Amino acid sequence: MGPADESGDALRRRAERMELRLRVLRNELVDVCAQQSVVDGRISASEAVEAHLAAQEGEVAARLAAVAAELELVRGACAEQAARTAEARAEAARIAEARTMLTATIEPLEGEVAKLEMLLEGVAEQQAQAAWGILAPGPQHR
Repeated sequence: MGPADESGDALRRRAERMELRLRVLRNELVDVCAQQSVVDGRISASEAVEAHLAAQEGEVAARLAAVAAELELVRGACAEQAARTAEARAEAARIAEARTMLTATIEPLEGEVAKLEMLLEGVAEQQAQAAWGILAPGPQHR
């Protein structure tokens, strides 16, 4: 073998090494492309889920706003009703006070009326007795 043969063998070995390296790199490229396809699928699925969740978030936010508005209405109604209840209690207290005052005024008057009725009965009895005394002999005529 001469120097030209050596360089031919060296070139051949170099070419074989490069072909081997090229095969390995191509295999890695196939693997990377397969991985990229898997990742692209995951990205696509993840984006679809993200879009769905964003739509749900919008729906929930709208419902939340509606519920918040409803809550404000209920709170307002509760406040109005509490004011009505307070007014009714104040009126009940005024009525109870008036009832107490009227009862306190009526009771002594009823007692006075009862006394006057008893006095009237006594006067009527005396008048009847006096009338009987004129018409019939009384105890002093017996």
